[in-house]
Amino acid sequence: MSTQTVQPQEGYLEAFAVLYREVIEDLRRLARGEPEQGGYPTVHDGLRGMKFIARAVESSKLGGVWLPL
Repeated sequence: MSTQTVQPQEGYLEAFAVLYREVIEDLRRLARGEPEQGGYPTVHDGLRGMKFIARAVESSKLGGVWLPL
């Protein structure tokens, strides 16, 4: 039995705090009629990552062949 507790990596929570702050600041800008600044991942970035993972899994099932993205 281990006496150590599981802790998130250093900076993990801070990274999410920065992300949330940037999104909230942009939401407030948009509410004031100002343009957003962005700089954080979008739903399109997430979709791109999911497509990459799907192709990696497919490649693995085919024996590790190279597949186009």
